[in-house]
Order: sequence, then structure tokens, then C-alpha cells
Amino acid sequence: MEFDNRRIFLEKIRVIYVAGWWHSGGTILSRILGSSDNAVYVGELKDYWRIRFLKYDICSCGEKFSNCNFWQEVSKEYLKFFPSTDYKELMNEFRDIEKWSNYFKLRKIIREKKENSLKLILENYLAHNVKLYEIISQLTGKKIIIDSSRNLGRLLALLSSDKIEMYTINITRDPRAAINSLIQKDIRNYNENRQSTLRNMINWNIKNLLISDIMRNIDVDKGENIFYKNFSVHPSQTLKMLEKRLNLPLNFEVVDDQCLVNLEGGHIISGNRNKFNTGMTKIIEDTKWKKSLSRFHKVVISFGSLPVYKYLFKKK
Repeated sequence: MEFDNRRIFLEKIRVIYVAGWWHSGGTILSRILGSSDNAVYVGELKDYWRIRFLKYDICSCGEKFSNCNFWQEVSKEYLKFFPSTDYKELMNEFRDIEKWSNYFKLRKIIREKKENSLKLILENYLAHNVKLYEIISQLTGKKIIIDSSRNLGRLLALLSSDKIEMYTINITRDPRAAINSLIQKDIRNYNENRQSTLRNMINWNIKNLLISDIMRNIDVDKGENIFYKNFSVHPSQTLKMLEKRLNLPLNFEVVDDQCLVNLEGGHIISGNRNKFNTGMTKIIEDTKWKKSLSRFHKVVISFGSLPVYKYLFKKK
């Protein structure tokens, strides 16, 4: 599809933002949403500028970002609007929007609309992101973009834009299962647990509580909280609910009480290794953590994070 950079977007860009902690089912849910004829899933778009600068990420099509025809076409059109972009400087600016330590400062700036340096960065952040969404929408012919960036500051910033129609899906998983997935990833990559479990536990608590704050106080009418266990045990119920809420037909089928989805390729950046999986996939609950997570880790995480998880579950 030839891109017409003279086109003026009169309608808001529709974005379904998948939030939540890592390893909580966000990738598979995003891919199912992106299987709709009206939507496209392109991964964690917060990383576009980093990948554009470093060019080492592997797209789900199997090509490096620098060799992927789709992302090179996106970049070519993007540079028509921002020809002198300094990606290193841009990444540093955008990091101020996305880092946790600026969350409440950003929230206050958005609410009070005060002019300061962070406000100017926010305006630049939104200008670049809106244009990126528009380019992807026109190149793919899809009206809805699925963005699974999960970043809190990014979510807060995008919700403040009057050019984006946002729908947030926050997916939450038992912290023991989510943190175990990170531990197993470390073991696969480094043959050891390199990330501090205590730090991951604290991060899980903070991130989920802040997302809860956004969903309750900012994105009240256009958001949905989903718990991984409900989604994985009763996937067809969750998907039918989302179809209705989003007015978005999804491609899945129920055979012998099993929910099956046909995962296709595409051009997904960032995300976990499941972005490369294709073909018919059965949605089932992953309970491997019950055997692979050590008793010590189970006790520590249960003591430190399960109270927050139960609080969030009650708030659903």
C-alpha cells in the first residue's frame, strides 16, 4: 500500500494498549487481538526508537529490524515527518516520560496542564507516537493498533492525547508464576538467576498498584482488568467478552471444550520468544511454576506479593 503523506487524519487513532507485568499472558492475548481483520499487532512500540537506533532486534518475520521490509517502510515514512531525528537524544527524552520515578510528576502535569520541561517532552513524545501509529495504520490498512508496551508512563502519556482513542487491557498474573518465568528465562540465557527475586517482587507490587491507580482513576470507562488464571482457564469467555466490549471480531474456535487460536506471523518487535510461534495453539493455564519454583522463592513471594494480588483481585 502506497503511503500518502498528504492525508490528514480526521479520526482518532484507535489503540488497544495491553498493560501488566511481564510474563503474564500479554503476548498471546495481544496476538489474538491482532488476528482480527480490523486490527494489527506490532509488539512493544515503546522500543521502536531504541531498535531504530541500535537495529539489532529480530522481527517476528525472522528478519533483523534493519532488513525487515515492513519496518523499513515504516521508518522511511516516519523520517519524512522527522527528518533530522537524533535517536539517542530522543531515547533519553522519552525515558523521562517512561521511567517510574517520574510517574506522579507526569500525572500531576497532565492533570494541571502546567508548562515545564517535562510537559514539553510529553508534547514531543505524543507527536512522535501519534505519527508512528498513523503510519502503521495506513501501511497495514488496519484501523486498530495493538500496543503491548506495558510501560506505565507510556500508558499515562497516551491516555492524555486527544488524538488517540485508547482502550486499556490490564492483565495480571499470580506473582509467583510471573517471577518464576523471569527466573527460568535467566537460567536459559545465563545458567543462573541473575535478577534479584526481592527486587522483582517489589517491582511487581509497585507496577500493579500503579496500573490499578490508572484503571480506577484515569481510564475508568474504557479499560478492562483481566486475570491470567481466568483467561487461561476460561479463554473463550474472556475473548467473547472482549469481542463485545471492543466490537472487534476475533479469530478463535472452541473444539471439545478447548479454545484454539490460529497464530499467524506478522511483524512484532520486542516481546518474548512466543512472538515467533505460529499455527493452531491451544490456550491452557501454565502451571509449571508450581514445580520449578523453589520453596524458598514461593515463601518469599507469597509473603511479599500475594496480599497485593488478592487486593487487586477483590478490586476487579
